[in-house]
Amino acid sequence: MDGPVLERTFIKPGRPRITTTYCLKAHTGHLLKEGEDPFFRTIEESLRWLAQKAPSPLPEAAGQGESFILDEHGQRLECVSIPEKGVWAARFSHPDAGMGELRAVPGGPG
Repeated sequence: MDGPVLERTFIKPGRPRITTTYCLKAHTGHLLKEGEDPFFRTIEESLRWLAQKAPSPLPEAAGQGESFILDEHGQRLECVSIPEKGVWAARFSHPDAGMGELRAVPGGPG
C-alpha cells in the first residue's frame, strides 16, 4: 500500500442516560363546555402539543383517539388508547437537543 495510513477513530459514547423531563397524570373535566367529552377533549389538547414536537404529521388514527406509533429516524411517538377504561397514554422518545452544559445527542436511523 502506498500513501499515508489513516488512523481510525471510534466514538465511545458511554452508557445511555434516560431522563423523564415531563410526566403528567391528571383528572380532567372541570373546564369543559356543556356536553364535551372530557376523555376526547384531553386527547385533543395533548395531540395539539405533541404535533408541534413530532418530526412528521400525526397519523389519522391520532385524530380519532386511537392507538398509533410514529417512528422516524430516532424519534418515536407511541400512543395507547383504551377508551372503555378511560386510559390514554403517550410516550415521545427523541434525541436530546442539548441544554446548558449538556451536549446534544445525535439520533440514529430509526
